[in-house]
Amino acid sequence: MTKVLILNPDPDEWEINAANHVLYALEGHEVEIVNVCKGELPKHFNYDGFIVPGSAVSCYEDIAWLRTLEDLIRRIHSSGKPLLGVCFGHQAIAKALGGRVVFAGSREFGPVNMPLTEEGKKSLLFNDIPNSFLVLESHQDKVSKIPQGAVLLAENDFCIQSFSLGNTFCVQFHPEMTVKTANILGTRYGKDISVLDNFKESDHRTALKVVDNFIEFIS
Repeated sequence: MTKVLILNPDPDEWEINAANHVLYALEGHEVEIVNVCKGELPKHFNYDGFIVPGSAVSCYEDIAWLRTLEDLIRRIHSSGKPLLGVCFGHQAIAKALGGRVVFAGSREFGPVNMPLTEEGKKSLLFNDIPNSFLVLESHQDKVSKIPQGAVLLAENDFCIQSFSLGNTFCVQFHPEMTVKTANILGTRYGKDISVLDNFKESDHRTALKVVDNFIEFIS
């Protein structure tokens, strides 16, 4: 059975905690969670793959555990073991590996069309996924520069949406997010949640394929 470690950076309540929803998306696999946001550290690195999910925290804040997380990211990346970053994870990995993360100026929220680059169309992360597909977003920070040597996999007018570097893969959007969770987040941030009516169950299944592809890669 595939063994995955989630490095949880999200101090939010469990109902909308990003690690919880990634855990749901990994049903059927052996998954452990280390709450790095609470100072926890992995006891070992004997996993097939690692995931850094979303967070209510900004990765450029001056918080001690963020620096610890960046060290863990660099260690995992240097080992060559597969690593997936989602939303905050995408940003934290970019920053840890030499990229740049900035405040976006506004929040990208709700269903967003995701166009793949030519490299993205060839990436294992997007196997059996249309060249343009609908995803859910909720973020106010963005990667403005990917790490040196990284490959741009997806980008829209708002920001860089996906990149890879070796066996490290990152997506700004939330492949695991449900409309229920997006409703809660949209209400919290004062967004128009009626736009979520445009995101269907079939869209959710397509977006989830990103996680499935990562798991297939590490299995």
